[in-house]
Amino acid sequence: MLGGLYSPESEAPQSGIGVAAGDKPPAARASRSSSLPTSAMPFPGDVQPVYPASSELEPLHPAALTSGGTLAAIAAGLKADGTQWEAQFEAILLLRRVVVHHPAMLLVAHASPGAVCGTAAAAGPSRGRSAGAVATTALTAAAPARRGGGQLLLQAPSSSPVGGAGPTALAALLPLLLCCADSLRSSVSRHALMALADVWRSDPAPLAAVRDGELDGALTLLLRRACDTSAFLSDAAADALWAVTAHACEGRLLGCLLAAGAHRNSTLRCAAAPWMDRAVAHAVAARAARAACSSSTAGGTTTPLGGAPPLGRDVAERLLQAACAQLAEGSPAARHAGHRLARRLWAAGWADGRALSRLQDRDATRLREVLLREPPPDVDSR
Repeated sequence: MLGGLYSPESEAPQSGIGVAAGDKPPAARASRSSSLPTSAMPFPGDVQPVYPASSELEPLHPAALTSGGTLAAIAAGLKADGTQWEAQFEAILLLRRVVVHHPAMLLVAHASPGAVCGTAAAAGPSRGRSAGAVATTALTAAAPARRGGGQLLLQAPSSSPVGGAGPTALAALLPLLLCCADSLRSSVSRHALMALADVWRSDPAPLAAVRDGELDGALTLLLRRACDTSAFLSDAAADALWAVTAHACEGRLLGCLLAAGAHRNSTLRCAAAPWMDRAVAHAVAARAARAACSSSTAGGTTTPLGGAPPLGRDVAERLLQAACAQLAEGSPAARHAGHRLARRLWAAGWADGRALSRLQDRDATRLREVLLREPPPDVDSR
């Protein structure tokens, strides 16, 4: 049985999650057994669950790879009621093992994606709201002007990397995983954030189209979790944001970050600022590597450091305007990120005098001043 939340010698919970010292667990919970297949990494006998790193996750048993119930068991666990958070925790662990060791399982066409996504509205997470309400809130916050965003988040993407066989299993499971990441139960939320990092780090290219379809809602949720006062959640969200920044489609990622950087919520705007700079830094480095490779194969012909900016000059100008807006924020971290972003755009050739001339006089003057100074280093660079 998966999960290891209970000791084989006793029916009393061994993890102690959610059970105060000296309290007796409910009888129904004591007699509950996990319905998820295969074995999992055991939990210790103390009151804390185990959050294994990706390198510590074990592959599934070969029998589970041919069984059609593994993905169904994951979906059932993720959709469990918020009071049954142990089932959610176990399902997230099983999903992480699939993502890390058997990602091809997530590319199969889901038999009835509408059933999995539709019943998300009936699965009430710990916030006391439906999973559909949580997903709607996440995507609406990411794109306030986009009507019907919640419904789009609950639906599987229309594109399928499985030869047009229909939406994949990952498309059905990702919205449910986002609901778990938004849970008030911190252990479930942290584990779901770790799973999101695993999803964006997974290798198969066909997964990229599916996971980037949920990028709007995922990015807003991760930015909000990264601002959490508890490092227990904010650290896990930051790790997931690093994975998204490194592996998401850069055009879509920059578009989502620009939307978050223009949000009416100042906390979300300031949270997006350093990640916008890191996304541009990753894009510049990737283009510099490709330019160096092309130069070596073309007999020494060189190209500009950053190459052509992503999605054209209009996006580069929007990034420059975002940098100017960040320089006017009240948060020092946002101002420093705007300083680094402006210098990076200028050094890569993605911003020039023509772009400066299109700015307001006040913004252009401020930008010229910061371009003459070295920006503070990124304290969380990797």
